[in-house]
Amino acid sequence: MLTAHGGAMGTGRNTYRYFNEMLKIKGFDAIEVDIRRRGNSLILGHTRIPFLKKDRIELSYVLNYCVANNIQVNCDLKRKNTVKLVGDLAEKLGAKGLIYITGLVSKKEIQHLKGMRLFVNDTFYFSKFGPPRTENLAKLKEFLDSLNCSDIAGLNVSKIYISNVFLEKARAIGLDLSVYTVDDESTLKMLITEGVKNITTNNIKLAIKLLSDQKQEVKDI
Repeated sequence: MLTAHGGAMGTGRNTYRYFNEMLKIKGFDAIEVDIRRRGNSLILGHTRIPFLKKDRIELSYVLNYCVANNIQVNCDLKRKNTVKLVGDLAEKLGAKGLIYITGLVSKKEIQHLKGMRLFVNDTFYFSKFGPPRTENLAKLKEFLDSLNCSDIAGLNVSKIYISNVFLEKARAIGLDLSVYTVDDESTLKMLITEGVKNITTNNIKLAIKLLSDQKQEVKDI
């Protein structure tokens, strides 16, 4: 799966320009947005909710956009205790099957996923296991399995932890990965070749081309 990072291709994070430009690009699977709460309202914002009302985009806009265009969305949560609000809105708009979640999620919130997939960030387990390194992947996999939640899809991992050894270990133990934010060609090629579950990139056109090239190479073998 390929995800166009919020603001991909220089369009600006959480902007109408981003949504409009992504419609012009074919061959990727998901968009990415940052979700903040104001009371029970869900509004896009990376470090904060935009000051001007004209710049604020509500999650309802995004979910309607995804339903209309049959595209998935990575909801990156910037505050805990948000999963249920996202799920309730998604169910109302018929978008639940299009969502995967990353960001600030607590263990008690997984009960509210109910069909939304979760790639867990290190904040979910850091106090117990530390950062996602090759030597603790097996323990992380055991921990995630112990939660007995089919909606947990794997780990959401920064590219800084990625190496061939890391990827080999994850594959060997059956741990799926979502890797962010990968813009350079060599790392994109490596992740595509390894078949990681999801790659988030600003360089979405290059990623689409590399994935297409890889599929053609496999077909030609």
